[in-house]
Amino acid sequence: MAVDTTPVSLTYADVEAKLGARLVTTQIQDINTQIFKDTTYQQQANPADIKQLLIYEQWFFDKKHSKLDVRIIGICPIYIYFDQATQRTVRNPTFWVRYDEVRDLIAKKEVFNQFNDSQRLSFDDLFMMRKFGSYIYGESNVFDDRAIVEYATGKDAMFEAERIKMQIFNFEHDLWEY
Repeated sequence: MAVDTTPVSLTYADVEAKLGARLVTTQIQDINTQIFKDTTYQQQANPADIKQLLIYEQWFFDKKHSKLDVRIIGICPIYIYFDQATQRTVRNPTFWVRYDEVRDLIAKKEVFNQFNDSQRLSFDDLFMMRKFGSYIYGESNVFDDRAIVEYATGKDAMFEAERIKMQIFNFEHDLWEY
């Protein structure tokens, strides 16, 4: 699947805008005159609105260790919000961050696990051990031009993702003789 890996410099204000920070205008009634006036205020970005991540990975066969392995290339936070105009929940991919550039930072941040208080994991451990739920969004092809959602929807998209997952699984198991 094609992902734009062109480096784009974003300012702090750009990042906040992509995460939902914006100027909001609302009408407030003046207590003394009972007249409504437009008031504009800055709505801050809410980190709680980031509930999903897109993870761009590259699967490869490691000949030295004779195993199929994965390398995380980038991470994209998805800003989820409710659009008042359309009355729908919107999932908006914000920006891509190269995993190698943030790995030192996320290796220092601990993940809270309510089911296991004796093992401390960092976000880097969580990603490297693949302790997250996921589904396949797309795969590279000779044209490098499309995601699954461009040619399948609903259950068909989930079945296509499962087919790709089984194709990877079968490739790895076909390397061995029992």
